[in-house]
Amino acid sequence: MAHAEQIKDYSGTIIAIVEHKDNGDEVIRNFSGKILGTYDARANYARDFSGKILSQGNTLTQLIK
Repeated sequence: MAHAEQIKDYSGTIIAIVEHKDNGDEVIRNFSGKILGTYDARANYARDFSGKILSQGNTLTQLIK
C-alpha cells in the first residue's frame, strides 16, 4: 500500500508531498498538488514533470523551490 510523506518548512507549512509506492517508485507534488517529478526505482532515474531525466538516483527533493 502506498503512503505519503509531508515535507514542511521551518514554520511548519507543508511545501511538498512525496508519495511512496509499493514498488519503490515515488511522486513529488507541490503544496497545491502539481506534480514536480517522479522517481522510477526499477530504472533508478529521477524525472521532472515533463519526463526529462534529471539524474540517476532519487533526487526528487531538489525539485522543491
